[in-house]
Amino acid sequence: MPSINGGMKLIKYALFLFNLAFVILGVALVWIGFSVKHGFKQYFSTMLDGEDGGHSIPPTIFIVVGFIMFVIAFLGCCGAFTENHCMMMLYSVLVGLILVIQLGAAVAAYAFQDDVEGVLRNGMEKSFDKYYNIDAAGHNDSVKSWDFLQYNLKCCGVDSHIDWANATDAPVIGFIPKTCCIGGGVENCTNSITKENMNDAALVSKEIYTEGCLHAYVQSFSINRLGTVGIVLAVVQVLGIICACMMARSIRFSYETV
Repeated sequence: MPSINGGMKLIKYALFLFNLAFVILGVALVWIGFSVKHGFKQYFSTMLDGEDGGHSIPPTIFIVVGFIMFVIAFLGCCGAFTENHCMMMLYSVLVGLILVIQLGAAVAAYAFQDDVEGVLRNGMEKSFDKYYNIDAAGHNDSVKSWDFLQYNLKCCGVDSHIDWANATDAPVIGFIPKTCCIGGGVENCTNSITKENMNDAALVSKEIYTEGCLHAYVQSFSINRLGTVGIVLAVVQVLGIICACMMARSIRFSYETV
C-alpha cells in the first residue's frame, strides 16, 4: 500500500495525537455534562418548580459537544493512522461544519442570554420565600436547593445577602443561612449580622459571601468566558482542517504516483 513520507509523516502523527487528545476530552465533557446535569436536576428543578428554565442548558451543551467531539476526533485518529484519503476529507468537512455550527450557537447564546437569566431569576425568587416558610409547599426542597447553591457557588441570596432580610418568616437573629458563611456551614457565623449593620461591607465581608447566586451562576457560564474558549477551539480546528487537507492531498498523490 502506498505511504506518505517526509514532512507528512510528522503531520500524520501530530494529527493522530491531536485527535487522540480530543477523543479523551470528548469523553471527559460527556462525563462532566452528565454529572453536572444530574446535580442540577436534583437541586435546581425543585428551585424552579420542576421547570427546566434554562438551568440544564450548559451541561446539555457539554454532553452534545463532547459526543460530537468524540465521534469526529475518533474519525480523525483512524484516518490519520490508516492514511485513508476519504476519512481525512470527511474529517475536514465535518470539522468545518462544526465551526459553522459553533458560530451559530455563539450568536444564539448571546441573543438569548437575557431570556435565560430572566427565567432563572423568576424561579429563584419563587423558591426564595419558601426557605423559612415551613408551611409552604416545597419548603424542604427550597432549603436543600438554596443550601446546595450557596455552599457550592460561594454566594448568598438572589442578588445579594441583603435579600435574606426580606425573606418570609426569617428569624430576627441568624436570618442569613449558615451556607452563606465563608468556609461554608460555620455555625453562628451570621448571628452578629443584623438588619441594622448588614450594609456594613467591612463587617459583613469578613463573615459571609455577599455576591448574589444569580450573578454567580450566570458568570459560571458567562459569554466572555465561553467566547474565549470558543476562539481558542476555533483556531485549533482550523489548523486541524489545514493539516487534514494537506495529508489527504499527500495520500492521494502517493496513490497517483504508484
